[in-house]
Amino acid sequence: MENSSLDKSIGSTNQGLNLRIKQLRMMTGMSQKEFAGSVGLSQGHLCVIEKGDQALSEALLMAICHRHNVNEGWLFSGEGDIFANRLKDLGIPVYEHLPEGYPDAVGEGEAAGFISLPGIPEGSFAVFQRGDYMAPTIRDRDLVILGQDVSIKNDELVLLKNKWGTWFLRRFRQLGEVAQLSTDNSDYKAFDYDPAEQIIFAKVIMVMRTVHF
Repeated sequence: MENSSLDKSIGSTNQGLNLRIKQLRMMTGMSQKEFAGSVGLSQGHLCVIEKGDQALSEALLMAICHRHNVNEGWLFSGEGDIFANRLKDLGIPVYEHLPEGYPDAVGEGEAAGFISLPGIPEGSFAVFQRGDYMAPTIRDRDLVILGQDVSIKNDELVLLKNKWGTWFLRRFRQLGEVAQLSTDNSDYKAFDYDPAEQIIFAKVIMVMRTVHF
C-alpha cells in the first residue's frame, strides 16, 4: 500500500493500534471468533493481537479497513472518524458519553464513530453505558441505541437529563397519577418523575451487549 500511514506498523508492535482493533471489534458487536473469521484469522491469533503481543502485517490492516470500512488514519494514529465517510453518511453517531450541550452544541469530532443498523429511525444515536445501575438489562459498556421519539409508553427505558446537566437511563413507570423512574438494579431506589427536574430526551430502541474475554 504505497504512501500509506499503515506502512509504519509493519514488523513492529504498536500498543495503541492493537487496542484500537479491539475497540473496533467491540463496536461491531462481534465476538473474537466472529471478528477473527471476518478477516481470515483464528480466534487465538486475534486474542494475541488484542493483548498487544503481535506485530501487525500490512495485509491484515488492509483487510480490516476493507472488511469493516475503517478509516486507516484512525486505525494507525487514533485521529479522525473511526469509519470511512461512506458509513458516516449512512450511519448514526456513537458517543463514548454525550457531549455537554447535546444535541444543540455538538462538534464534528465529538462522535467516537458511526454505526449502520437496519430499521433505525432518523435522528437516532448511540452511547456506551457507564455503570451497572440498569443491570441486568443494560450493563456497563453496552452500546445503547436511542431514538428521539419521546412518545413514552409505560415500562419503556428512557434517557433523561437532570437540571445539573447529568444524563442517565431509567425505566419509566406510570403508577396511577404518579410516574416513577426506576432502575433494573435492585440496589438503586426509584424516584418520582418531575418534568421540572428531569427532561426525557430519548428512549431505548436496542441494546448491543459488549462481551469481555
